[in-house]
Amino acid sequence: MFNTYILGQITIMKQSRWIIFGCSIILTFIKFFVEVSYGVFLVELYNTFPGASMALLQWNGSLVSAIETFFIWQALYFIRIFSSQVAMLIGVTIGTTGLVLTSLAQNEYQLLISYGLLYGYGGIFLIKIGLFLVAERFPPDDNFHVFATGFHTVIYPVAVAATPLTGVLINWTSWRISYLIYAAVTLCSGLIVSFIFSYSEHSRKCIDIHQPAIQSFDKPTRQKIYAGFVFYGLSYVSCAMFLNIPVYILKKQTQVLGINEKDGSLCLVLFGVSEGISRLMTTVTGDRFMKNRLMYVFTVLCFLGAVVNLLMGYTAKTSQQLFLYCILIGLLTGPLNATAYPLCGEVFGSYYRNELYSVSGSCFAVGLMFGLFINGLIFDLNGSFTGSFIFSGIMQIITGLFTVCVIVMSKKIITHFVNVQNGFDHFLNHSIKAILLCGLFFVRK
Repeated sequence: MFNTYILGQITIMKQSRWIIFGCSIILTFIKFFVEVSYGVFLVELYNTFPGASMALLQWNGSLVSAIETFFIWQALYFIRIFSSQVAMLIGVTIGTTGLVLTSLAQNEYQLLISYGLLYGYGGIFLIKIGLFLVAERFPPDDNFHVFATGFHTVIYPVAVAATPLTGVLINWTSWRISYLIYAAVTLCSGLIVSFIFSYSEHSRKCIDIHQPAIQSFDKPTRQKIYAGFVFYGLSYVSCAMFLNIPVYILKKQTQVLGINEKDGSLCLVLFGVSEGISRLMTTVTGDRFMKNRLMYVFTVLCFLGAVVNLLMGYTAKTSQQLFLYCILIGLLTGPLNATAYPLCGEVFGSYYRNELYSVSGSCFAVGLMFGLFINGLIFDLNGSFTGSFIFSGIMQIITGLFTVCVIVMSKKIITHFVNVQNGFDHFLNHSIKAILLCGLFFVRK
């Protein structure tokens, strides 16, 4: 009877993990949809607040994404100190309060506090709590690990494609009412999901089906931990300086080159579609073809992207050349976004992957800010973004070199060919014995 109970609990856990996955995807879509809809709200905000600084309004929108990325570790900290349900309730409360206050804002400075800071901070929990729970239930040795932990990145382009719905809602009501509606949706969905998370944690106490992942890795030494964190963090600082840069520079670059506005918009569409397709293909096929090789894939894609930026992006002068560049660079950068979490599980095996993901997020936010600033300087000095393609190519090479350092630090080359480190030692010992025996044989002769 006890064995039957155990098997029943395992079945429940295996089913509930897909429920957790679905809840995480729903909250991720709501958060991304509200975030990317800010571009639609921006027109209304600028008209509502005469004399408002457009730079401040735009910075307010980017602040949400920056806070969400930089403070990932906060979500991990709250889960460990309290629980996933409490952490989710905190995020829902802060995020909903931010949206309600945004609907009541009277100037851009109040928007900075309500939307940029409050909703940005609450959004950390709306997305990352679910991701950490999904990663726990789909460990690196699971057949759906890359799919489950990478699929949330596919939601972003879907949310971008759905932003016209915000324009319809604003025309039907107003931008203030629209933010109140989004606050109500965030509150209701967050409360429901937090209840589901609580039930899942209670069920998990009955039996834990999670097993240590990737047994081929020994627990890393302190020196290896420090080196791995440093090189991995640096790789994401440099990665952020090129990863999403085309979104910010392509439109203006087409104007500088004298390309018509329609083709300039098409460049962004081609980049977004190709990147979205490559993200989806990576999550769908990653578990079968890329697992335990993600570090190598990441490195190769960085070097290939550098070639595309240095040879095609820098020399592109016509709309057709830019079209081809956007398609290729989108296909090459999409997997880098999709494997952000699964990649962390291949640095030290199953050890410290949540911590690595948190650190890489903070490093990415820092790199993104510096990257945008440097690209702005390039435009100010040269009157175009042509030099940005060279800068992006150089950053991709640097990122690839940092990743090679991570591979060396984690001894991935050895574990790629031999599944178990002890097995390699066993093989090495027998090889040495065989050589000694051969030497002894010749000496005797």
